[in-house]
Amino acid sequence: MVGAGAAGLYAALVAAGTGARVALISRSPLAQTASYWAQGGIAAALAADDSVERHLDDTLAAGRAMAHASAARVLCEESPGRVGDLQELGVSFDADRGGDLALGLEGGHSRRRVVHAGGAATGRRITRDLSALAATDERIDVLEPLAASSLATHNGRCVGLIARPRRGDPVGVLARAVVLATGGMAALWERSTNPRGAIGAGLSLAHGAGADLADLEFMQFHPTAVRHDGPRDGFLITEAVRGEGATLVNAAGERFVDELAPRDQVALAIEAELERSGERAVGLDVRGVEMDRFPNIAAVLEEVGIDPRRDLVPVAPAAHYTMGGVAADLDGRSSVPGLYAVGESACSGLHGANRLASNSLA
Repeated sequence: MVGAGAAGLYAALVAAGTGARVALISRSPLAQTASYWAQGGIAAALAADDSVERHLDDTLAAGRAMAHASAARVLCEESPGRVGDLQELGVSFDADRGGDLALGLEGGHSRRRVVHAGGAATGRRITRDLSALAATDERIDVLEPLAASSLATHNGRCVGLIARPRRGDPVGVLARAVVLATGGMAALWERSTNPRGAIGAGLSLAHGAGADLADLEFMQFHPTAVRHDGPRDGFLITEAVRGEGATLVNAAGERFVDELAPRDQVALAIEAELERSGERAVGLDVRGVEMDRFPNIAAVLEEVGIDPRRDLVPVAPAAHYTMGGVAADLDGRSSVPGLYAVGESACSGLHGANRLASNSLA
């Protein structure tokens, strides 16, 4: 298993649960991956007024006629069960006053169907809990910090990999199968919500081994990334904030877009407004939102001198999510026998040309 984000950790635990021996290779310490920073939740049709078909319709609509219905259906049908699996593994999701799962509304969704953990700290909670389970599972060997540098093939089949520590000699790992869970490549862009390591390493590994890649032209830009001259530039303001009433305004204080339209529409509307006005950012008005529900966002805004109770938050689009990746079927198989891809590094056609919010962690 190459990569220890949500996809890699979950796949490793599932494999170990079936009796497999797993070597989990992580370039960074566990719980410091891109998934750790995911503020969105998990989209799942759990409400009484929701259904798999509604979730599927929203997913296909967001995908701009490019999503594969078969892949989208798998996600929509299985996501409620995976939320239950995570709860059984110890992940505690936010509840409403009645004790039921609190479901949030995000852009492109026709119903409230997004479960969160710790408000905007869902990725942090999930990776933390899954990392703890992986680290103590006797069938999982965690190899960190170690970076996969090439895949090993024999007679056209992937049989392992070569990995390099920060210091010392390369390490060879032989395996019956290799699973890539290395995330996307949004950090190749000047402004990105991703950590610096999200440069498409897994895609390069797969390409070097002869695997097919697909849909690399489809990059999603998140509309509301903080615009700030400093290390917090590109910090993500989750869509859930807009689901709770935050609005987007131009320099004249006027709303100019439906804040809960799919991400590509909102990002394009902001970009058009910036080109028209010559400004570097538009304003995200969160003054009517209970920011106590999003403590990590409130803390970062305070760090950069923004008071969300009084100030507009300057935001602009930033590269966020890679829809393309290693071409994979519905079981994660690539075009190279023995090589699999899951999570953001895989391209099953699920997202099409634009990802529906919170379908990534799902």
